[in-house]
Amino acid sequence: MRVLIRTSRWAIWSRRLAAFALPVLVFSVLLHRLKMLDTSTFLLVLGLASFLAFLGLATGLIAYFRLWHTGDRGWGRATLGILISLICLVPAGYAGFLFVRYPYTNEVTTDWTNPPELITTANENAMPRGGIAQIVAAFPNAVTRIYPIDAPALFDSAAQLMVSRGWQILSRREPNQFGRAGQVNATSQSLFGFVDEISVVVLGTREGAKLDIRSASVYGADDLGANGTRIEAFLVDLDDQINEAILARQAVSGVPDEEDAPANPVPGSTD
Repeated sequence: MRVLIRTSRWAIWSRRLAAFALPVLVFSVLLHRLKMLDTSTFLLVLGLASFLAFLGLATGLIAYFRLWHTGDRGWGRATLGILISLICLVPAGYAGFLFVRYPYTNEVTTDWTNPPELITTANENAMPRGGIAQIVAAFPNAVTRIYPIDAPALFDSAAQLMVSRGWQILSRREPNQFGRAGQVNATSQSLFGFVDEISVVVLGTREGAKLDIRSASVYGADDLGANGTRIEAFLVDLDDQINEAILARQAVSGVPDEEDAPANPVPGSTD
């Protein structure tokens, strides 16, 4: 007698759900990056893709259990559905990890008393919801910088570094010899198309030049640590760049004593 071996419906639906979730996720990200999909709609579509991926994962696991006991076909379909679903759930899982790791805020600055001005809608959206003390503790390197160079040189270095990081410059005002601060405003777009505004202010001081930076989200209540990590990475690169420029200048002019050599840039106060 011939035995009919069926293909598990659970396995079929696992692959179908996963195969639908993947293009929904990919195309929503592309449309959001191209500004053809607004952020609120994108978040809804992203949530739908994650939900479909979760269903694909759940039905795939149920299919495994059923296939083990019934001997039906569908191991390949179930496995493919589970793998694609897991790939689609990576963004949601990573976002959950960042939500737990970083404080609840959508802006970070090196100067909370007089933060650099913003010129986009991030100015109305930005707010340190989690508390400034928590933000400072989470991003200890995001503090004011004071460098032993003049303000124009520091301003040019900071502006060039912003451009090299792919940030879109919105406005630029040079510092002058009469004490007016220089300011650069730019925007940065994440992999998923979220836009943040960055404002950098450079002011001449007796010690040289002071730099403050602010990064804030144009949309959303929580940046998942994006603004703080952006500021810290920018300042670390700027520290290295300024140090190299100072050492190169000393190599050309000659430094008679090690005591005359410049120290590393000193973080300023955030009080």
